[in-house]
Amino acid sequence: MQLADALDHAHKGGIVHRDLKPGNVMVTPEDRLKVLDFGLAKRMLDAESNDPHATTEDQLSRPGDLAGTPAYMAPEQLRGYPADARSDIWALGVMLHEMATGTRPFRGRTSAELASAILNDTPVPAAAGVPSGLATVIQKCLAKDPEQRYQQAAEVSAALREMTADAGNVTRPPIRLRPRRPWVLAAAAAIVLVIAMGIMFYRQRGGSPEPSMARAVIDSVAVLPLANLSGDPEQDYLVDGIHASLLGELATIKALRVISRTSVLPFKGNQKPLATVARELNANGVVEGSVTRAGDHVRVQVQLISPRGDERLLFSNTYEREIGDALRLNGDIALALAREMKVDVTSAEDGRLTRSRGYSRESYETYLRAVHSLNQMTEEGFQDALGHLHAAIDKDPANPLLYSGLAFVYSQRAHGPGDPREDFPRAKAAAQRALKLDPTLADPQHILARIKLYWEWDLKAAGEDLRRSVELNPNLAAAHADYAWWLVLARRYDEAIAEMGRAQAIDPLDPTWPTWEAWIHVWSTKNYDEGVRQARKALSLKPDFHLGWVVLGYAQASKGLYREAVESGSRGAQNPEFRFGLGLIHAIGGNQAEARRAAAELAVNPSPMDVWFLAEIYGSIGERAEAFKWLARSVEQRFSFVPWILETPSFRSLGDHPRFQEMIRKLGVPLTTES
Repeated sequence: MQLADALDHAHKGGIVHRDLKPGNVMVTPEDRLKVLDFGLAKRMLDAESNDPHATTEDQLSRPGDLAGTPAYMAPEQLRGYPADARSDIWALGVMLHEMATGTRPFRGRTSAELASAILNDTPVPAAAGVPSGLATVIQKCLAKDPEQRYQQAAEVSAALREMTADAGNVTRPPIRLRPRRPWVLAAAAAIVLVIAMGIMFYRQRGGSPEPSMARAVIDSVAVLPLANLSGDPEQDYLVDGIHASLLGELATIKALRVISRTSVLPFKGNQKPLATVARELNANGVVEGSVTRAGDHVRVQVQLISPRGDERLLFSNTYEREIGDALRLNGDIALALAREMKVDVTSAEDGRLTRSRGYSRESYETYLRAVHSLNQMTEEGFQDALGHLHAAIDKDPANPLLYSGLAFVYSQRAHGPGDPREDFPRAKAAAQRALKLDPTLADPQHILARIKLYWEWDLKAAGEDLRRSVELNPNLAAAHADYAWWLVLARRYDEAIAEMGRAQAIDPLDPTWPTWEAWIHVWSTKNYDEGVRQARKALSLKPDFHLGWVVLGYAQASKGLYREAVESGSRGAQNPEFRFGLGLIHAIGGNQAEARRAAAELAVNPSPMDVWFLAEIYGSIGERAEAFKWLARSVEQRFSFVPWILETPSFRSLGDHPRFQEMIRKLGVPLTTES
């Protein structure tokens, strides 16, 4: 009753609290209840009229702004509408339910799940021991339609008093409180006094009383997959596309480390505490959110949460735009989040994020469908994406994102099921077109770099493009990893390891990057112990990562641990694509008979990967003629490993041969200068 009376007093003074929760309510030693922390409160415009439904004064200047703690926010707040007195009554209902039952009326492991429950679910039923009168009060406070709730806190107070009067003859056992110790009360009073004096001093200095002002900088963030609140699974493509786009916008801010999409995707529908998620991803901020579509309009709601302690909500807002303008919407969201995280945003980054980049609704929606297909990473998905992208280009040939998507599809096909002699030139043409339309796009710049590094062997130009791509997007993990391999060609091994470390920090759950780092240690730094450690790290992320087992065996064999190496290589060879590994391990371990037997099996209809490792196997056992035979074939096929022939331990026996020296001369390795 005291809580309802306190709210009534605030509302009559024209104040809506907007963040009523147990943490903002205190019981004094005299058993008087106090409502605290009006830092999010807003004065209602029509305070003199005592209208509890009056508009708050920030409604006009900050449309769609959300404030509060998710578990106590009313449905209208979650939808981005302004809070009024009835929103506080909802929070009061949540607290009454919690006090009566020991549990909250709506549950969810993540903010997105919790929001969905508040918007759509019925409250958890009150326990059998809760008086029916109190259950009725709670139920009315928690009506999803504000018009169906109590309209004034005084009505809640009156209902509670009436219920108490009706139950006046009921005798209940007294509540026994632990005796209060005078020194505890004195210490608590001293702490409150110090805090109060600090707030007063800060206000006198012109500071804001908002608690967020004392917040530490968040310099690493995980944006978890967005929830689809449209109630239509057919809109999943839209939700996934907006999530990918938001990540891309945030990733261009140099002062911020943004965890890559491949590492956050496993947390879709996350059931883990946010502190656990943040620890696994090594992030000190987490963003959750949802997408709702209504016709040609899309509404995106995002929340920035501190994963430490009580998972405090730091920022919440709702944005609504037409679908064709969704890309600029993501730029606005990214900029708002960066400001709330207190990271430095350069003027160039600010200008890029706020520039107008609206596309036609049909064009952008088709692009999002293509992105959704691409993310399947299957041949069927690639074909579907190509169809969407070409159809969109016919309607909107000036959209650079469409050409960037084409470049990605063709480059992936070239590395996989496609014909690199056809797909790499197509990827290059599409990437160049995208950059002509928008020179600030990092993805096509990276694709050009990869083509020059792994296919054209234009190593000098590849270095320039790689540096440009990580400059445009410092959170592009694959670009850092490719740059690491370029640095290996320049024999700048410490820098190469550092770049691979950056790839791991951005994309901490992808086993590829620690596997590649292990490979560099085995090939170049000869630090076999670190090679073993990195390979085991990759396998801890994905125990069935077959390439990781092969590289682990490679490192173990290089250390002289032949038996362990054969066991690891056998695990890798369970995938026929990596059967070459066991033959190479036998060769390094000195078992020439097994190495030759494995080579004979590889030589039957070998893949380009098999051809390269046939050269390695024969080079490792000293059969130079066979090694040159297969190495020449790798050069002819333009296999991507060829530029690293000087780094490959298996070819050291070929180093003094004129034929090998000619290969080195044509490749221009090792790189002696950075360009």
